[in-house]
Amino acid sequence: MCSTSSGSSELKLRNRNCEVSPHMTNRRRRPDSLIRLIPPDNQRRSAFMKRCLFSLGLIVCCLSALLSALGCSSTEQKGWKLLQEDSYGNTFYYDTESVKHTSENVVTVWAKSNGARYLYEIDCKSRKARILQQDDQVVASPPWLDVGGGSSADALVYQSVCP
Repeated sequence: MCSTSSGSSELKLRNRNCEVSPHMTNRRRRPDSLIRLIPPDNQRRSAFMKRCLFSLGLIVCCLSALLSALGCSSTEQKGWKLLQEDSYGNTFYYDTESVKHTSENVVTVWAKSNGARYLYEIDCKSRKARILQQDDQVVASPPWLDVGGGSSADALVYQSVCP
């Protein structure tokens, strides 16, 4: 245990192995609870690490929210099914919840590719498709295109929605 005497302007230590807080050098005797058990550098380092971890967590949360809002999320959105992703990172999805049979052989479905949305009309019997709307713009007199086999966007949508 450290013992002190207050006979002079500074506290005098009888035992040199004690650590005394810099606050204990005034004339009044301070309680022993002010003797620091953890060096001040470790306390500052601990507080700094807590602030860094909190800041890093906050940055990660903000970035993931931003990327999800921009459509860059790695998980599929509800109802959208991935049809194709090429080696350049281009993706093509269709909305499984938007598939509507307008007549016996005709189906409409929304699809999207790299942020653009397309409303397809597909004639399943004659294997033809056309784009009725792109984003918010209606396409005037869209031509019918043959849906061949393979990996074209039209063929992938056709294969997914037609029986």
